[in-house]
Parts: sequence; C-alpha cells; structure tokens
Amino acid sequence: MSIGDGNGGRHDERLLRVPVDKEGDDERRLDRIRKEIDGAFHALRDIDEGVSIFGSARVEQGHRWYELARETAACLTHHGYSVITGGGPGLMEAANRGASEAAASRSASTSSCRTSSRSTPTSTASSSSTTSSPAS
Repeated sequence: MSIGDGNGGRHDERLLRVPVDKEGDDERRLDRIRKEIDGAFHALRDIDEGVSIFGSARVEQGHRWYELARETAACLTHHGYSVITGGGPGLMEAANRGASEAAASRSASTSSCRTSSRSTPTSTASSSSTTSSPAS
C-alpha cells in the first residue's frame, strides 16, 4: 500500500498492470483497412473510363457550384464516362445526381449536356466511393 491518498495501492496496481494487447488491436485495424482497400479496388476494377469528383460537403443545392457539379457529371455520363465520388453530401451528392439523371435520360440521345428537369433519388454509398456508370 502506498502512503498518501488512501487509494495509492489500487493506483499503483493499475500502473504496474501489464498493458493490453496493443499489437492485436493494430492487426485488427490493419485487417479492416486492407478489406476496405480491397473492396474499393474490386468496385473500381471494371471501370475503363472514369472521372473522380470530390468536393466540399458544405455546398448546398441551389449554389452555383452544386449545379455546376451536377451538370458536369451529367455531361461526363452522356459522353460515356463513369462518375466516381466519395458518396458524401454537397458537391459529391450533386455529381451523383447529375450522373444518375443523365444515365436515366441517356436513351433520349440528346446532343446537349444539360440534365433534365426531373429529379431522381441521389445514390449513396456505405463504402469509400460511389460510382455511376452510364446506362447501356
């Protein structure tokens, strides 16, 4: 027992205890990261021509950058490119919407890169990236 605070014995025991298995925690963390990277490579494996669009999550619908990202993704999709985003809100959401709308309306075969005025659901991702491929 230690002298002083009355809880010294317990405090000393905690300090002298063998540390938990930090290496095991590190290995589990590395395994999780490896699986995430493998999943991303698997998801992107078959994309020959794709463009990544990342940007601020704070840009909201109605902002000129949101609309520009939406139009750009639609234009890329009309020209046969896959649009790849981080799946987040803001500019990535705008790109997802533009690509999805363009893929849905691609069968109309318009020469314009402008998106249609109808709205479609925004795609979301639980992994690190989202892809929207042009409809065949």
